[in-house]
Amino acid sequence: DWRRFRPTPGWLALVLVTLVALTLVGFLAFRHVEYREDLWWDFAWDGDAPRFLRVSLLLAVAAAALALDALLRRPAPLPAASEPIPDAVRRLLDACPDTQPQLALLGDKRFLVSDDGDAFLMYAVAGRSWVAFGDPVGNPEAGRELVWRLAELADRAAGRPVFYALSPDLLPLYLDLGLAILKTGEVAAVNLRNFSLAGKRRQDFRQALRRAERERITFDIVPKADVPELLPELKTVSDAWLAIKAGHEKGFSLGRFDERYLAEFDCAVLRQGGRVVAFANLLHGADRHELSVDLMRYRPDVTKGLMDMLFARIMLHGQEAGYQWFSLGAAPLAGLADHPLASTWNRVGTLVYRRGDEFYNFAGLRAFKQKFDPTWTPQYLACHGGLGLPSVLMDIATLIAGSRAGLIRR
Repeated sequence: DWRRFRPTPGWLALVLVTLVALTLVGFLAFRHVEYREDLWWDFAWDGDAPRFLRVSLLLAVAAAALALDALLRRPAPLPAASEPIPDAVRRLLDACPDTQPQLALLGDKRFLVSDDGDAFLMYAVAGRSWVAFGDPVGNPEAGRELVWRLAELADRAAGRPVFYALSPDLLPLYLDLGLAILKTGEVAAVNLRNFSLAGKRRQDFRQALRRAERERITFDIVPKADVPELLPELKTVSDAWLAIKAGHEKGFSLGRFDERYLAEFDCAVLRQGGRVVAFANLLHGADRHELSVDLMRYRPDVTKGLMDMLFARIMLHGQEAGYQWFSLGAAPLAGLADHPLASTWNRVGTLVYRRGDEFYNFAGLRAFKQKFDPTWTPQYLACHGGLGLPSVLMDIATLIAGSRAGLIRR
């Protein structure tokens, strides 16, 4: 929409080059016409040369006006990512029953905090996209105001508001902003109050626990206060995992190995002969509502099934500690409508989900999580649709990958 249009330096340079080229072509085409001042006022039907002069002047004035507009309406510089994390954000995280907002502690996001300090919204900027991660945290009414505030900030900076990893709860609000709602996948959560490892679907986990006993692999929860002294050993495990996966660290919606970040949480570890062979940081929701893991890594050269061992042990630990839910995180592109009359987004997403194994095992991830018989909750993206959608998706992918260069790596 034209109201959000702001000419960039690159765009203005392209316009200038185009105008110069057209002017040169025009002068070459009418080089046989001698210039006279009265040509500007010659409106004859066949007066092509005078018409060319007037149009050239008009285009030059329009280009100058655009350049002046761009100069006068330059967006304010972006604030830096919030370091350290604001006290109000930490206080609200401590009172939040859900675990997804704990990713605010990654240190790669900016924050909008309500005037009373009773709500916050986290976001990051890539390209023209101001991408909020998740719904606002805290007071619902104050959170709604923060959503509008982010949209206003993005508009002032010639950007576009994007809201990523949304629950169904506030979708009417995002519709009020004039945004399109797109389903991006589903989040799995296991009810720990009736969880057990019995049944055919859990056979892999029972076998993994028996293997752990045979191979003398022990499970332990390292308190947050003791994590810093364990970090060098965890780094060795993480590096071995990254090497075998030929991957690199992500961010924004995915945790990464960052010492400051990991020191914010308790850590679940598997040890063999006193050596850490697998670990995961534990995200706790308030009032023992939800437990989850973010960064889970293991030594690939120890034994198979380490991830199954760790998942099973953590979930049993959560059950014993009185947690109600264990979040398994999102399954991207899962649960999209598969119908000839579905939207283009749903049909393309379903195709990628089924055929995209070369890039990411979408179906395999959902099948793994389905073994726990979880409750699935849809997750959404809210943004301006249309031709700008591919650019929005590219900006989100850039935030997760850490850079445009990171997009070509795994």
